[in-house]
Amino acid sequence: MGKWGWVVNIAALIYGVSAIMNMLWPRSPDAAWYIHYSMFLTTAVVLGVGFLYMLLAKPYDKGNDPFGDAWTFSKQKQLKNKTPDAEPVILAKKSNSSI
Repeated sequence: MGKWGWVVNIAALIYGVSAIMNMLWPRSPDAAWYIHYSMFLTTAVVLGVGFLYMLLAKPYDKGNDPFGDAWTFSKQKQLKNKTPDAEPVILAKKSNSSI
């Protein structure tokens, strides 16, 4: 996107926050409390469960993809070759194809 990247991202952030505020805003004064705050409660539960999952299961430590461990792989290779200033190993080439 070039120079428009920041503008588009800021506009998307403002739109997203506005949409969340719109969904969280209570609508009818005579409805029960749980109707007013069901979106807030659901969001809190989903975020809480996701946080507990990340904290307890640690799925980010269980990946076996080479790009997830590139720094570790490069560091092990440097230690093995005993060349501390060696350049890191590139594991994947960037694709030049446009979609």
